[in-house]
Amino acid sequence: MRAYLWRMFAGSLGLTVAAELGVAILYLSVERLREGAGRAKAGARPGLRGAFPSGGMGHGARILLLTVLVNLLTNPPAVLVCWLGRLWMPPGLQLYLQLAVEALVVAVEGGVYGSFGGKPGWKIKRPMLFALAANGTSWLLGLWLS
Repeated sequence: MRAYLWRMFAGSLGLTVAAELGVAILYLSVERLREGAGRAKAGARPGLRGAFPSGGMGHGARILLLTVLVNLLTNPPAVLVCWLGRLWMPPGLQLYLQLAVEALVVAVEGGVYGSFGGKPGWKIKRPMLFALAANGTSWLLGLWLS
């Protein structure tokens, strides 16, 4: 039983982090393209000036680290609740429980992203949409794999 639980929690966390990091990387790529288009429209010269801030962690690395930390916070309780639901709930209600848990996770993660998004150097635009896209991707991937 212990090995089963370890595989369940570690596997779910690993899959979730990988999927949500993929969404975060896509988000950062789109954001960088938009910023580049905005600078080009304003007549700025292309180049790497400002791309690598001196000292500290860069904007993209901070968002990727935050994505991992947020998932360490939300994934284990979500997996636990869904697993207990599979044990004790009728099969017809399990999907509703999963959807309710995912909605709660999106709200929590969106709140965390939003609390960081307004701070200088973070620039997380539309944190709820980011959380919804990341969690929707990981949930659909998990559903497809199971």
